[in-house]
Amino acid sequence: MWLAETDQYWVPTHNMMEEVIGDFHLPERVTIYDNTLREGEQTPGVVFRTEEKVEIAMTMDDLGVGGIEIFAAVSEDDRAALREIQRRGLKNAKVYSLARCKKSDIDKAAECGVYGVTLEGPSNGWTAEKVLGLKSYDQVVKNFVDAVKYAHSLGLHTSGGGWDSGRATMAQLEYQYKTLADAGIDELHYGDTYGFTNPWTTAYIYRKMREWVGPDIDLATHFHNDFGLATANAMGAVIGGATVVHGTMNGLGERAGNASIDELAVDLELLLGVKTGIDFSKLYPASEKIAAIAKNPVNPNKPITGEREFKTGSGLVLDMWEKVGTTGRGRYACLPFVPEMIGRKGVEICIGKGVGASSVRKLCRDRGYEPNQDQVRAIMARIKEEAHMRKTLIPDYRVDAIVAEVCGAEQ
Repeated sequence: MWLAETDQYWVPTHNMMEEVIGDFHLPERVTIYDNTLREGEQTPGVVFRTEEKVEIAMTMDDLGVGGIEIFAAVSEDDRAALREIQRRGLKNAKVYSLARCKKSDIDKAAECGVYGVTLEGPSNGWTAEKVLGLKSYDQVVKNFVDAVKYAHSLGLHTSGGGWDSGRATMAQLEYQYKTLADAGIDELHYGDTYGFTNPWTTAYIYRKMREWVGPDIDLATHFHNDFGLATANAMGAVIGGATVVHGTMNGLGERAGNASIDELAVDLELLLGVKTGIDFSKLYPASEKIAAIAKNPVNPNKPITGEREFKTGSGLVLDMWEKVGTTGRGRYACLPFVPEMIGRKGVEICIGKGVGASSVRKLCRDRGYEPNQDQVRAIMARIKEEAHMRKTLIPDYRVDAIVAEVCGAEQ
């Protein structure tokens, strides 16, 4: 049951007004499908060793993702990782391999004991001709159909749909999806490789997909973030009826990356009321671990897991916190959600040019002083002047010195 307010967050009730969601096709639950070990490794400069892939897989399984993907055909290291993951066993996630529409790729995946294959190939005719030399769209679709049938003959679950779907025509998408549904594919996905699609367009496309293939086939998403719309597009897809969403931890991936799993999980559950199976309390530790292994730090102002999500130096914000602190909503009324919800510790108050009277009184009290109004004004002026000179925050040792000089001198 969706709640607008708990002891960890408070979100708008109008997100779920009937006038807003009346035409939505929301599933009760979606599966988060993790591309970190395949697409994430396509991030320039990121390489995961075999043992690191196994560790990441175990971490993501513990987080609660429902699918994990590696590309078996890439290297023996990838195949070794797949075999070791299968040997250890996962409690939540099924293991997939990406595969081109080639028997050799599917064979390599099957030899590693995977649950299924995610089949890939072009969605639009122009790309199919120029990249793969395919002269007709019929051949594009036939390649998918043959791959589905071959994978099924090996007992593999099949997911598929073309890449660069954003530049396919609606007629091409309809033909491809209907034909694959008739061939018995288990899951279809729309792969917007360059992130072109608008979220409202995505919702429309997924409604059409459901019309084309019926109620029994899972519909999956795969969005890139080149236009900053990956998470929004995934939400649009879920509004249209998608039941599986692809993502990577920390938004790793080609160019601007993919939809970020932490954002997908929190946004879907808090803002759309759709369950994901993700253990929120493990999001931040998982993000930190994968950032360290990838040697790819999380952008400080990234939503959800970025370093600055729970940092503030605004005097106005701190004054708000002080005023609501004694209310029942004190912990979360001035936050998107409490940091502990995602496994973080507390809020960090930063001292800089934005410092206000409330924050000055607090930092004085924390240091054993009870300042009068003149001292508060003097400390504020000193801090603002020094922040302007430094063009950054004031380090703790300087805050200590300023407070001691102003308060200590008069006591």
